[in-house]
Amino acid sequence: MATFEDLSERFPTLQRNTLRILARSLHDLESRFCEISTKRVAQRLALELARLLPQVGRQVGDVVEIDLSREELAQMTATTLFTVSRQLSLWEQQGIVSLRRLGVAI
Repeated sequence: MATFEDLSERFPTLQRNTLRILARSLHDLESRFCEISTKRVAQRLALELARLLPQVGRQVGDVVEIDLSREELAQMTATTLFTVSRQLSLWEQQGIVSLRRLGVAI
């Protein structure tokens, strides 16, 4: 910690960049908290999948696969495994997603 503080004092850009990163993280956490407290499960799950596409999605043919289990998606959206499975199954029937053993194709 002392080394970081030393470097921050010597290099103000490091301090500014650190503050920007922390501010962005705080904003993201605030947005997610608002989503969890105000949005329905389907909306939260859709927003989370949209957020994950550029981060962990991988293009396979004409779909993008996200290799996360339903349990992981449930934890990320503050809901139950059963609810995520039910919503994904509904979306699969509508042709929105295709379910994989350990993931989802969009």
